[in-house]
Amino acid sequence: MDKRKRIYIESDRLQLILSNYDDKIGNSVGNGIGYIITAIAYAIPMIMSDFSKWKTFGLILQVILVLFGVAIFLYGVYVFYNAVEHPFNKDTLYDEIEEANLMKEHPHSIVLLKDTFNLNSNRFLVYYDSRWDCRLFLNYATITEDFAKDEQNIAKHLQMELKISEDKMEYAFEFEKVHEKYSPTSNENKCYRHRFYKFILNEFSDITKQDEFEIDGKKFYWMSIADMEADKKIMERNSDVVGFVKKAS
Repeated sequence: MDKRKRIYIESDRLQLILSNYDDKIGNSVGNGIGYIITAIAYAIPMIMSDFSKWKTFGLILQVILVLFGVAIFLYGVYVFYNAVEHPFNKDTLYDEIEEANLMKEHPHSIVLLKDTFNLNSNRFLVYYDSRWDCRLFLNYATITEDFAKDEQNIAKHLQMELKISEDKMEYAFEFEKVHEKYSPTSNENKCYRHRFYKFILNEFSDITKQDEFEIDGKKFYWMSIADMEADKKIMERNSDVVGFVKKAS
């Protein structure tokens, strides 16, 4: 299972972040020590050398060269101090870039609940979502990375919505997909981390056996993948998820 996180960031924002670390990228305690040693190795010969044969010009040149060595030494001290007091590494840079991530992942758990009360049926339970204005697989916000706890959370929702006890359910994690898609509720693209769980009900009520039914104002439907593919609105707004399920079925 791919646990990698996608990061979306505008190029100018990334350039700004990198420019903020111009003086830190490549600098370390070792670099500071290196500058200091270089400065000492350079300055000592300059101090001990005899520039007197060039008289005034030689004295000025010696002072300039020695000051140059001092400047390298001070820069080395600065790099060393900065590396110690403000350590910088790839993790620091990553955290800064992740902080500017334009598109956070939206974790949702999708329920694949099949019509098992009919022999050889290939229908899944879907519901009408008023915000998306189309029929979707049952789904709930992923509350934790713990799969067992996430399954229990889904089971509680199904208990309330379908009026069935948890001991009549069997469930297991199927697969996970991270993908970008357009959200009609916010009018923008979002990055979704979708977990897919297979749920099996060992008992169906007379209501839930109907092709279409309503419980507590929520409308449910039994639909096959072919039915979904024939529904223009579903394919406009949720074809990627339908495709994931079709491929895995």
